Amino acid sequence: MDAANAGEDITSASTGRSCSATASATTSTPNESKIQKVTARSAFSDRHALRPAHLLRNYRLLLGDRDYLGYVLSLSFIFCGLFAFISGSSFVLIDRLGLSPPQFGFSFAAVVAGYMGGSMLSAWSVRRLGLDRLIVLGTAVATAAGALGTGLAVAGVVSVAAVIGPMALFMLGTGLVFPNASAGAIGPHPTMAGLASALMGCLQMMMAAAVGAVVGHCDLHPRHDLSGA
Repeated sequence: MDAANAGEDITSASTGRSCSATASATTSTPNESKIQKVTARSAFSDRHALRPAHLLRNYRLLLGDRDYLGYVLSLSFIFCGLFAFISGSSFVLIDRLGLSPPQFGFSFAAVVAGYMGGSMLSAWSVRRLGLDRLIVLGTAVATAAGALGTGLAVAGVVSVAAVIGPMALFMLGTGLVFPNASAGAIGPHPTMAGLASALMGCLQMMMAAAVGAVVGHCDLHPRHDLSGA
């Protein structure tokens, strides 16, 4: 009798776990389903992937994918703002506003803290809001930060806080955009994820380099500082 009852208990427990797993799978939210699709990886191996004709065909496929380009451009424009700050911040904060190198380092740390906050917020909310909503939210935050910095500069507000404050807010938006745009661009292309990542990085760096060159030729007076770049 004991053996029979134990067998029934094991069968019931197994059936319960199976039903729970099935229920969990069927009750997943649309955002979770999309994330699972985006983060899926394939074991597919293409031995001809490095052939020039094959590479060109894959580049054409990626550049013809409007979703891929949308994610890449979102990431690239945000990176341009970051690169503008990196290119000119030392000149503005040290040469123009008189910070010492250690003080500049602490100011830069405040900007990095904004990015860390955005990244943690993204990890916490991505399953509820989804990739696309977080990208839109991050872009809106970054745009508002740029507008705030520009407004302060035009109004003649010249201070370290007027530079670092808007930039920290900009980096909060960047932390929302970067991981989600990267996942959105690369995830749907598991069979050519390396190529998709490389092309994304190339376009991102080319645009940022152009912005850096423009910033390098600007007269970064405090009244027309990084927010106008």
